[in-house]
Amino acid sequence: MFEALAISWLKVAPASAVSERMMISWDEAWGIMERAVRRGMARREAAEIQELAIDETSFQKRHEYVTVLVNRQTGIVIDILDDRKKATLKKWLQANKDQLHGVRSISMDMWEPFITAVQESIEGADDKMVRTYLWGILNAIMLKVTNAIAESINATIQKIKARACGFRNRARFRIAILFHKGGLSMLPLGAWGT
Repeated sequence: MFEALAISWLKVAPASAVSERMMISWDEAWGIMERAVRRGMARREAAEIQELAIDETSFQKRHEYVTVLVNRQTGIVIDILDDRKKATLKKWLQANKDQLHGVRSISMDMWEPFITAVQESIEGADDKMVRTYLWGILNAIMLKVTNAIAESINATIQKIKARACGFRNRARFRIAILFHKGGLSMLPLGAWGT
């Protein structure tokens, strides 16, 4: 019950505030968050993704980025990759081919490494890609597809980063994003009817 309560508070407050309120250390509060995400990821079933959004978001101020993969239909963050390189995205796309078999649309910024990774990994990708910026308005009108979900999640991620006063490493950044936007079942078994 204690951990379930901490998880519910961590959803709305920074780890420092939760640790102070619950009279635990920051490391203990973070450990609860980390265990919750591990539990949620272990419970997550691989579901087919029909609409994929790919976006990057800044990790730190020095132009360091991570790649955020979003199921556009559910608005759930599927995964966060350590950088925004072609090889990293291509590896993820190939490792998750079964989930992407029926993909109908892929929305992303016009970042060349993203475009080539998708083209080299997904059959018929050019017909499924929706590139934003210059073509965004035309895509929205003609195809009724935008990258608005990914941009909204990116804004939420920036709020998570600001609330935490930044992150020292990508692993913690990834955990925080999945904790708040991963749509995970994170409560311990037996807590509040789970």
